[in-house]
Amino acid sequence: MRKMKDGVSIMFITNKVYEAIVNNVPDVFLESGGIIGGYHNIIYFVEFDNGIHNRSVFKCHYTPDVKYLNRCIKAWRKRRIDFYGIFHTHFYGVSTLSEGDKQYIKRIMQSMPDSKTVLYFPIVVLPEREIVSYICVRNNGKITITEDSIIIVQEI
Repeated sequence: MRKMKDGVSIMFITNKVYEAIVNNVPDVFLESGGIIGGYHNIIYFVEFDNGIHNRSVFKCHYTPDVKYLNRCIKAWRKRRIDFYGIFHTHFYGVSTLSEGDKQYIKRIMQSMPDSKTVLYFPIVVLPEREIVSYICVRNNGKITITEDSIIIVQEI
């Protein structure tokens, strides 16, 4: 279940996680990312991942270290932290998802259990260090990806 405000989907994220993400992604021209998680539909946790880099492939491409991130998700599950999605960086002020991003997001959602119907895929836009969020929703087998609003909440 996702939180809504006036019929619009919203990604809720704590100020600590938001700041950790925008302040700790590298400025180097290699895309990076990580996973986000939490509980009660609020993102409280982040795990950074430098990805798998093949220098002969595009530098502006993030390939997650799936084995590492899956181990993190498994450890989170033991602590009752829900996996909420994956973030990654885009350079040159690009705030939109590429076709490759969209296809990868759809594959991730298709691999999720039926009980997981919503995931978030924020982009950290560099050099601005702003986050633009996208939400992926699975409803009756149909997967949609749309830009999402963000509300930063103070962690108690």
